[in-house]
This record gives sequence, C-alpha cells and structure tokens, in this order.
Amino acid sequence: MLELRNGADMTGRVYVSGDTLTGDHVDEISERFPDIDAAVVHLGGTRVLFHTVTMDAEQGVDFLRRARPTEAVPVHYDDYGVFRSPLADFERLAGRSGLPTEVRSVRRGETLTLFQNAGRPA
Repeated sequence: MLELRNGADMTGRVYVSGDTLTGDHVDEISERFPDIDAAVVHLGGTRVLFHTVTMDAEQGVDFLRRARPTEAVPVHYDDYGVFRSPLADFERLAGRSGLPTEVRSVRRGETLTLFQNAGRPA
C-alpha cells in the first residue's frame, strides 16, 4: 500500500497487488486501509504446472470487490506466454459486475493521471 502525502494531508492511497491471488488477505488489507483511491492490479491468469499463480479475470473482479478501490489499473497481463486470461475478459467481467470501481486500462507507452475521481486532491 502506498500512501501519498503532502505534509500531514494524505492525497492518495494506491494498492499495488503484485503477482498474487485474491483471498481473505485482501479483506484484511481493505479493513486496515479503507478508502483506496487506486489499485494497480496484476492480472493475466499465469498458469505454471497446471496451477494458476496470478489473478485471472474472475479473480481480478473478486479482488476489486474485496479491496473496493475507486479506480483500478490492470497491468502485467500479457508479458509472457504463460498468461491465460486476456485483459478483455477482465474488462468485460468488471463492467458487468456492478461494482463502482472505474477500470482504467493503459497500453504500453501510455500514461494516465490517478485520483481524478477521488475525494482528496490529486
């Protein structure tokens, strides 16, 4: 969890998932750090020796449900041949989920500004 501050004022909170799976640990993090402005969500559904070791589309949406970020930026979803869950699957499922999280996909070489819809100044 990254907490960005300007003096004593917190200006944003960013959750970087890293290569992981969703689960109860995400609930614990969101309880400890409420009001997550943005989540950088590592996806791809990496499969190694018949086991999924990074979040696929369904797990990514579960992660959003648990972490409750205002916005999510999916990353690391097509870097290697072991990825089995394309970004489009996550975007579709997240869009149908009814969650208030705005998914903000960024392509290689693009940039985006976080916290545009946050309750705190950027």
